[in-house]
Amino acid sequence: PLRKNLAQLPLEDAAELLALCAIDTQRDELAPALEWLERALALAPTDDRLLARKGRLLRRLGRDAEAVDVLRGCAERAPQDYELWSELGSYLHSLGRPGEARPALQHALELGAPASWPAEMRERSLQKLRETLDELDAPAGQ
Repeated sequence: PLRKNLAQLPLEDAAELLALCAIDTQRDELAPALEWLERALALAPTDDRLLARKGRLLRRLGRDAEAVDVLRGCAERAPQDYELWSELGSYLHSLGRPGEARPALQHALELGAPASWPAEMRERSLQKLRETLDELDAPAGQ
């Protein structure tokens, strides 16, 4: 009943809608979370932060084709964003799409992990990318 009442409110603040999205996401109520996010995107359709969140929600919902399209668009608009490129490449790899995963992973590796990250976290992240690329380059069956 609460969700139904909230959904009928004429909310016009993307931050409020994003907060409702976050609450539903934490509760693992992904479809309603996506609805809040879609409403936020209607107010701010070019907000890549919201779009990246949409891609992640679509991924969790198993809507892989849509998720890849959204995340790829975000990454292409943010060519210097290590996290987006790393995430996109890893996702494509998990989907068994090595031809698309390789360039995204290589781009992320070239960018390098953000200097603001702790050194150990940066190195772990880069090592994971290297290992994933090695998997892609290994002959089948090895």
